[in-house]
Amino acid sequence: MTSLGVRSAFCGVLVCLLGAVASCTHQSAASAAAAKKHAKPKPEESFEIIMETFRRRMEETPVGLVVNNPNGRTTLTGTNKVSSELHPPKTADDPYKATITVKSQSRYSVKVQTETPDEATREKGSKNDRLLPDKEQKGNEAFDSNVAKGSSDNSKTAGSGTHVSEQVLPPLKDEEVHNYDLVYQDGRWILVTELNKETEQAVQNAFKSALETQI
Repeated sequence: MTSLGVRSAFCGVLVCLLGAVASCTHQSAASAAAAKKHAKPKPEESFEIIMETFRRRMEETPVGLVVNNPNGRTTLTGTNKVSSELHPPKTADDPYKATITVKSQSRYSVKVQTETPDEATREKGSKNDRLLPDKEQKGNEAFDSNVAKGSSDNSKTAGSGTHVSEQVLPPLKDEEVHNYDLVYQDGRWILVTELNKETEQAVQNAFKSALETQI
């Protein structure tokens, strides 16, 4: 009876020990997973995240502009293609470096409006010009000023009859390539290429979003 009680107590202790070991193992695995999740990524991994965000902002954002003017309209459409190159350090003291290339392709479409006088207007204007009297040799007008004013008004009215025609010029294409350098310092990627705030606002916004993804 005593032996049976000892065995039962031993089995109870063994079950408790096994439960404690399983609990510790589970907690250890959970802690390792959490630590891995919050661990700082390596320079290569961090750069891949930055590139994915930057590429999405540049390639998926539509580029378009329409400019209207009295003589017509100019339409601009464009696309961006992003590529990159990672430069590992050559020595232990060198930092990681990278180059991001943005190739921009633009297409300009120009529509020009021209006004030409109607045929009847040109003939009437030419006839009115022939009816206008000449000046006398002494420089005085040979007709009443009121009559001259009326003739001038009629000529202006006749000249207002015009025909508006549109002409679409052949589209123009343009391509630009810009390189942007980054360096990995103090555990973070930073942009070392200076941007033009007036002409590269979209690029600046894309880099801001991309670099903010770093932990």
